[in-house]
Amino acid sequence: MPELVELHHAWRARGVRVEAVSIDLALPVQVTTAEELGAFVERRALALPVVAFRGDFDVFTDQRKLPAGPPFTLFLDRAGAEVGRIEGAATQKEFEAALAKALAK
Repeated sequence: MPELVELHHAWRARGVRVEAVSIDLALPVQVTTAEELGAFVERRALALPVVAFRGDFDVFTDQRKLPAGPPFTLFLDRAGAEVGRIEGAATQKEFEAALAKALAK
């Protein structure tokens, strides 16, 4: 997550929006309510936008042809079309390279 926070701060001046997407409400384990998710984000002092996915996670992963579970990173254009992805964990350099490649499309 620290890598995404760094991306958020480094690229927002260039018009790139980095968001963390929580699947906790779709697949509840430790966090089961929006209030609990908000408290988690606050405790962790996450310095980037966090949105909650509430839909059917299996349908979402099937539609996007994603691995069975996180972590994964999707790069979307303004219309929501996928222009890049990283499946699994990534380093700051890998995120930067994938973002630059996505922006070049």
